[in-house]
Amino acid sequence: MMLRATDGIAGSFASAARGLAAGQARFAEANGRVVSELSPEAVVEQKLAQAQVLAAAKVLRAADELTGTLIDTIA
Repeated sequence: MMLRATDGIAGSFASAARGLAAGQARFAEANGRVVSELSPEAVVEQKLAQAQVLAAAKVLRAADELTGTLIDTIA
């Protein structure tokens, strides 16, 4: 799901949460395949899942920083 400009900070937090959950699920599924099949494709999938989780964490961090900036500006 893509974020729209009208989604605001809450949309950013929701998007980051979905990204984290999807990345963790993707990693867990790939991990099971690595253990059972010793599949090189599953190792690549793990790396892609790791990148997905890191990207979602960066979105979360940016939204958190923006929230702090907005609070500081209002106060």
